[in-house]
Amino acid sequence: MSPTEVWASLASLPELKAGRRHDMTAMGFCIGVLIFALIIGYFCQIGNFGVETDFYGAYAPQAENIIAGRL
Repeated sequence: MSPTEVWASLASLPELKAGRRHDMTAMGFCIGVLIFALIIGYFCQIGNFGVETDFYGAYAPQAENIIAGRL
């Protein structure tokens, strides 16, 4: 029996077809979540010098000093 015949006989089993359907459903769900995350992430503003947070409030002035050549 050739490998092609073995694969064809395994692919015809109902358990493998059901498992493949579940795999395709899971992959579709993951792709959907990825697309959703990319869309939400595109519109989410990550802080910059105009956004006041504890991190940026403490480090932004020092970064501006370094850029200006003052330590």
